[in-house]
Amino acid sequence: MENLEDLNTKAHKAVKIYSKNLLSVYDLYVFKCVSPIFFRCPSEKIIDFYLNNVSENHLEVGAGTGFLLKKCKNAGKIKMLSLLDLSENCLEATQKSIKPIEAKIYKANILEDLPLETEKFKSIGLNFVLHCVPGDFKTKGMALLNLGNHLTEDGAIFGSTAIYDSKQNVMAKLVMDTYNKTGIFNNKDDKKNELEEVLRDGFGKVSVTQIGNVLFFKASKRKA
Repeated sequence: MENLEDLNTKAHKAVKIYSKNLLSVYDLYVFKCVSPIFFRCPSEKIIDFYLNNVSENHLEVGAGTGFLLKKCKNAGKIKMLSLLDLSENCLEATQKSIKPIEAKIYKANILEDLPLETEKFKSIGLNFVLHCVPGDFKTKGMALLNLGNHLTEDGAIFGSTAIYDSKQNVMAKLVMDTYNKTGIFNNKDDKKNELEEVLRDGFGKVSVTQIGNVLFFKASKRKA
């Protein structure tokens, strides 16, 4: 097992790709190409999952461009919003996307101590984040459990992540192999059953479903 220092180095490497130029085409690439074509998961499924699980008091981890949050905002789903990301470019892009909502900003690595103090949220979302996080699901799962400590009693943590699958198409394999080799992805050993196991260890209510190469997870009732 890699030590925390090595994992943090990989985490910082993974976010360097998110330049302002890349973010300008990110939504088109991910939601029109990668997810529906390569990963065999219609983008509408991801959007609906977010709309059904986001709350008025929400923490978004791995903000990206704010694509999903903007849809939630337009649907009147969010009133209080916090953003946590290691990339300043992503935080800036999302802040612009979700105006006039003024989000509370946390620049942080979820593998390290969280700067959330006593903050509590009714929902915490992570879309296409975990497959970028270094380590296996035991390591990534600890981050989910730590985030779960900041849920309200009736709150839930939810999200989606891409995994390797024996039925994946050639393009999905090429994308994942390339991204794992360059350090953008860190999901070569991610398994559905391992995500379920770590979530069930820490939460009383867990759901993990799969569409194509994408896992959708939701967990609530954080165990003491």
